[in-house]
Amino acid sequence: MQELLPRHPKVHEVVFALVDEVCDAFEADAFMPGWMRCSTSAKTNAPGGKGRNKAALFADEVRAIRDHLQAAKRQLWLWGDRLLEGKLTGLGEWEASENNTSPAVDLIPKDVVICDWHYERADPTAVLFCAEGLDVVSCS
Repeated sequence: MQELLPRHPKVHEVVFALVDEVCDAFEADAFMPGWMRCSTSAKTNAPGGKGRNKAALFADEVRAIRDHLQAAKRQLWLWGDRLLEGKLTGLGEWEASENNTSPAVDLIPKDVVICDWHYERADPTAVLFCAEGLDVVSCS
């Protein structure tokens, strides 16, 4: 599997072109990059990430995609799992973050729509995102 290196100087030329192509093809006014269980943008040992805060790296990539979409009057939707603290919430590493990306919730633009999901039960985490001023869609 290839990893996205968001700090690489040319990565967004490719990523933005792909995002635009998908949005244009589906006549979409919103885009969700996926990033479920995303740890790629939190790799502090990757080029451009050495010594950087994992939450800041993740938030920077969220902001870059969001800013690109906003220029075309499109909105970013994002799975919320990487913005929840796995140990504090008891949700663990599969439904939340145990790699220190959760503080990014304070760093991302407030117009990003968070899709809050859980595998087997309806954990009350949507309220955590609402308390941060984010719009939330609860997902099964």
